Amino acid sequence: MRPLITVGCGSESDPVGGVEVALRGAVRGLRQLLVCVAVVLLVSSSASAAPPRRAVIWLHGSPGSNRSPKVPRLQKRLRSLGIAVHNPDLNSARAHGLRVGGADGYSVTHAMKIVEKLIERERLDEVVLVGHSFGGYVAANIGSKSKHRAKVKGVVLIAPAFDTPLAEIEQRLLRDDIAAKHDPYPSLPREMPVKIYHGSKDKDVPLSRSRIFHRQHRQRGGHSELTTMVDDHVIRGRDNERRLLDESAAFVGSAFGLGGGGL
Repeated sequence: MRPLITVGCGSESDPVGGVEVALRGAVRGLRQLLVCVAVVLLVSSSASAAPPRRAVIWLHGSPGSNRSPKVPRLQKRLRSLGIAVHNPDLNSARAHGLRVGGADGYSVTHAMKIVEKLIERERLDEVVLVGHSFGGYVAANIGSKSKHRAKVKGVVLIAPAFDTPLAEIEQRLLRDDIAAKHDPYPSLPREMPVKIYHGSKDKDVPLSRSRIFHRQHRQRGGHSELTTMVDDHVIRGRDNERRLLDESAAFVGSAFGLGGGGL
């Protein structure tokens, strides 16, 4: 009479051994499956735990250069947070590999494209923009309507050149660019915090422009702080500059949820 238990491995003469072999194979397969699942979970957990790529982008004015001594001083204050400061030259979009239909030079549109390309090249997830003079106006436009505006976690504006009369602008390219495409006071999302510094002795951009922008952002429910300093357009006084940089570093840390930076 044939045995009642048969398996694919083993033999009729040893049915129990065949079952043992089958069970061992099943256990090995289960172990391999568990190892694969554990590896997938570990990789997934590591990817999700990776911190976002963050940076500050400093935007200089026009006419101007990206050699402000404030930049390395701010970088020094952010060192403890591990935050880099990018300082692109905004005077030539073509130099950044961008296509320029007409004249090349400083314009809000060109500057926005330069910053967008920088964000993409560096694969940044979150940024804080610090802009001086027309750089402040550019920063506000990026926070308002750039394709990467959701990555902007805050803006620091230093004597921002809002609503500057076109007669005061010497560069034809910049004048035409503003007249054609950009609001004098860009509207930022109310969840975007703003820090503004302006000298009471500024002869280039009136303090009243910052007050208008500050008031409008607050009226929309946004957080805005305006600090007036007895200084000129550059904020060159030693104590004023130190305060500006210290508070800006703290603002960056808060905007990124990291706490304040410092020396």
